[in-house]
Amino acid sequence: PLTPDPNTQFTFNVSLADEHGKPISGIFAATGADGTAATIAFTNGLSADIKLKADQSFVISDIPQNANYQITEKDIPSGFTPVSGTVTGQITASRSVVQYENKYSLTGTSVIFSGKKILQGVDSSEKEFEYELYEATGADYTIDTTKDPTTAKSQGSPNGTSYNFPQIEYEAPGTHYYVIKEKRAGETDNGWLYSNAEYREKVVVADNGSGGLEAIASGT
Repeated sequence: PLTPDPNTQFTFNVSLADEHGKPISGIFAATGADGTAATIAFTNGLSADIKLKADQSFVISDIPQNANYQITEKDIPSGFTPVSGTVTGQITASRSVVQYENKYSLTGTSVIFSGKKILQGVDSSEKEFEYELYEATGADYTIDTTKDPTTAKSQGSPNGTSYNFPQIEYEAPGTHYYVIKEKRAGETDNGWLYSNAEYREKVVVADNGSGGLEAIASGT
C-alpha cells in the first residue's frame, strides 16, 4: 500500500471578486484546520496562504453572496499531482463546499549487486569466471527455479577483480530475496576449484512518504 506522510501540508490560495469582477479585500472570520476560530486576510482579492493536511478543512465565513471564487494549489509536495486543478465557482447558497483532490504516486528505485573475484595460488590469470544471481522466495532463501538467473562475468586476481550484475528496478514497495553464487560452484576443472561460497541478499523497498521508493539491501 502507498503510505504518504500524514504530516504533509498542502498550500492553497483563494481569490475573491464580486459579481462585477472587482477584487474583494478585507479580513474574514474563519474556522481553522484544527477546528478553532481564526481569521483570514484578503489583499486585492487574494487570500493569505491556507495550509491543510489530508482530510482537513478550512471554513471562511461571511463571503458576500454572488461573489466569484478561484482556489489554486501552490508549492505542490513531492509525490503528489493535483487532480482537481484550479477550482472556480460562485457563492450562490448559504454554504458552498469545495473538495480538493491530489493523487499520490511513487518514483521507482534500483539496486546493483557487485562482488570481487579473488584468486588463490596464482599471481594472475586471463581465465573468465561467471556468477549467477537468483531470485529467491521467503526468508529461507529458497531459489525460484521458475526464473533464469541473472549473470555477470569477470577475470580474477589475488587482490580481487570487481564485477557487477545488471541493475534491478523496483516500482512498488516490497521485500525481495536473492542468492548469489559462482557458476559451477564446487566443481574442479584443469586445476581450478570453483568457489562454493553462497551469498544471500535481502532488499526492502519502502515508500519514503514523499513520492519516492527507497531500497535498503542487507546481505549475509
